[in-house]
Amino acid sequence: MAWLISREEWLKIYGLIVERIPWLSFQRDQEATDLLSHILVNHPRAVLFEDIKSKIKSSVSGIVVGCGGSLLRETGFLKTIDKTRFLIVAADGATRVLLENGVVPDLIVTDLDGDIEAIRKASRMGSITIIHAHGDNIDLLEKHVPLIEGFVSGSTQVEPRPYVYNYGGFTDGDRALFILYHLGVREVYLAGFDLEEPGVCPGKTRIDLKSKIKKLEIARLIMKYLEEKGVVFKHIGELHE
Repeated sequence: MAWLISREEWLKIYGLIVERIPWLSFQRDQEATDLLSHILVNHPRAVLFEDIKSKIKSSVSGIVVGCGGSLLRETGFLKTIDKTRFLIVAADGATRVLLENGVVPDLIVTDLDGDIEAIRKASRMGSITIIHAHGDNIDLLEKHVPLIEGFVSGSTQVEPRPYVYNYGGFTDGDRALFILYHLGVREVYLAGFDLEEPGVCPGKTRIDLKSKIKKLEIARLIMKYLEEKGVVFKHIGELHE
């Protein structure tokens, strides 16, 4: 069991998140975390955080691919990058768009509400899948986690459990930023991050705009926290300037 973010600092951030999303339940989040841990303990390809560090290529820069409406416009940048120079992390529904453009992410960060078949395909192709447990996806954890065929690990926003880490982060996208931070990456390029204008993710079929706006507020809060820790965020287009 491990807190990768400071427990004290994260609980302060979690409190700020609850102020914006008051229906969050610490207890339900913990129930989901305990369930995910139980599933992963029995999963043949479950990996620890130390295993993830040893399996991925060393990189000084990362690319986090969110699933904002701008992603389709920005896939041209992704198709032309030197993939050996970067650690590529897909946030949930972005996985399908990446695969359709010939890019297999190193890591997938997901709470399982995106394209599951695309995630399973990327897993078979070598992506490490980090699955998030929260109170609203317990049924998805039971249904889909045992079917992931590649390396898999877990994340939580409450108390960690075996194979399930608290990296920090609330949405798939900003949790991906935290994971890169804990892997030692301090320069992160962003694709598909629409922090001002929420839109429908190309890898999903619907969006709850009210909830999305609140989540984007949280993402900005979390990015500010990471910037204060020394992380520099850039737009993917800056790679071609």
